[in-house]
Amino acid sequence: MISTELILTGLTVGLVSALAACLWLWLQRNKMSTYNAALQVESKQGHAIAAENYRLAMAVEQSAEYVMLVDREGRIEYGNLAFLRNFAATEILGCPFAHIATGEDRQRLQQALQQLALSGVWRGQAELAVGDRESIQIAMTISPIQAQGQIDGFVVTARDISQEQQLEARLRHGERLSALGTLAGGIAHDFNNLLVPILGYSETLRNGGDADRSAALDAISRAAHRAQELVQRILSFSRQQDGEVHTVNLSAEVEEGVNFLRILLPRSVEIRSQVQQELNVRADRTQIQQVLLNLATNANDAMTDNTGVLTISLEDCTIDEAEASQLPDLSPGPYQRLTVADNGRGMDAEQQAHMFDPYYTDKPMGKGTGLGLATVHGIVRSHGGAISVISTQGEGTKLEIFLPAVPVAEPVQSRVVSNRTPRGQGEDILLVDDDELVLHAVGSMLSQLGYSVTMKADPLEALDAVQQSPDAFEAMLTDFTMPHMTGKQLAQQVRELAPDMPVVLMTGKSDLIDNSELVSIGKPFRASELASCLKSAL
Repeated sequence: MISTELILTGLTVGLVSALAACLWLWLQRNKMSTYNAALQVESKQGHAIAAENYRLAMAVEQSAEYVMLVDREGRIEYGNLAFLRNFAATEILGCPFAHIATGEDRQRLQQALQQLALSGVWRGQAELAVGDRESIQIAMTISPIQAQGQIDGFVVTARDISQEQQLEARLRHGERLSALGTLAGGIAHDFNNLLVPILGYSETLRNGGDADRSAALDAISRAAHRAQELVQRILSFSRQQDGEVHTVNLSAEVEEGVNFLRILLPRSVEIRSQVQQELNVRADRTQIQQVLLNLATNANDAMTDNTGVLTISLEDCTIDEAEASQLPDLSPGPYQRLTVADNGRGMDAEQQAHMFDPYYTDKPMGKGTGLGLATVHGIVRSHGGAISVISTQGEGTKLEIFLPAVPVAEPVQSRVVSNRTPRGQGEDILLVDDDELVLHAVGSMLSQLGYSVTMKADPLEALDAVQQSPDAFEAMLTDFTMPHMTGKQLAQQVRELAPDMPVVLMTGKSDLIDNSELVSIGKPFRASELASCLKSAL
């Protein structure tokens, strides 16, 4: 007979086992629910991440800006739709990134990638070759892509700035025309000063006065040369088209500009300059001179009664990461810093905020166009530079212009003209100019240089002389602008009669000459310049 205790023990064990089984089933169900919930959450997160990545990809693909991915070797891996509108994907993907640019810009982009392999972000401009169509100008930023502490490639963003540059060019031209009014007063004053020794000593010599003949002639020559330099400055400043960009000695350009400002600005303005020597940049000389002129003119207007101190300095400097963060248009690296400071009335915060806006001016009605500083800003940006402004009301203004430095190894376009005067050996020269004064003056120069000269004031008479004896002259020197026919037309007809005869065109506007086969010399010129030009033609 089974005891009561055994029955109770069996029931207890069975009950506990049943409860344990129920608990185990409940835990398994709960765990499965939690797992399923986790899967749902993870799935939702995955969909969200995928959706976000898709939106980012579409944003890049459909951006109006050019976006490119470049691998570590400098080859293009990806270009968005805006970029590929200029290229066929089959001809650009996998090609060297630098090859999208033309000319010297290819080397600049290649150097930029090499520099980025070390550190930093590169910003600059380049001319983009777009197949058979005309090239376009782009402003681009190149940033390194880093993975696990190493550069895995580059991301390039760029935009077409061709229309902006055209607008800036028109803006600069408008400012030049406006500034010519300011120039006129200073130039007229200095020209009158130059005419005093020319006319005075000429009258003294003609009347047989007691003045030392050599000293008088030397004074006349110096005054005439200064007048020639002034004319060249005016022509350079007022021309419609900008000059070419070259590697130039910025020190020489600033020193020349300072000398010009001493003529232009009132004598009551003290000009102090400190220029570090042999600093090179890639620039357009005309635009650099315009920047200096506009800043100096603006500083002069800020001085009470045109009385004060204008300080101009130039030095090299290196922009580090911290300074580059304060000048967002610049990347770390070597620069030339041009500083123009005055002790005028200064500017408040609102004036500083709008100082580079086109047509903004705080000058009285009728004075100033509001284009001067806007033009400066456009020129500096087009040269890959930036401007820093420090101004306090009542204490003055200091503007610092940063332009990218050029390695010393790059060749600098020289202004040096040889002082050696080559002489002729009795060669027969046909000289043509409708201005009798110029005709006889140049004829006298040629005779003193050792040439035999035949002078003609009419191009038709000169052409007739060549027709009668094509071998009589070894070279022709002719003015460009004359009645009946231009010097270029005369040269073309003379070439048909005497194909081997060299022709030299004389002109005060060299931009009128576009034939590389003809040698030209700008008026006015010195005897040494004429001798070198003619010897080269012969």
